[in-house]
Amino acid sequence: MTTDKKVKILATLGPATDGMAQRGDTLVITAGAPFGQPGSTNSLLIETLI
Repeated sequence: MTTDKKVKILATLGPATDGMAQRGDTLVITAGAPFGQPGSTNSLLIETLI
């Protein structure tokens, strides 16, 4: 499994299980490489929970 896929799963699973997001909500996920380094955002994922 790729790192991008892992990030996508973790980023959508957390809010869904914590009750912060529900089916039909759209999430915007930002990430960057290397992780944890300020100013490195270079990925933007937009996902709708199904």
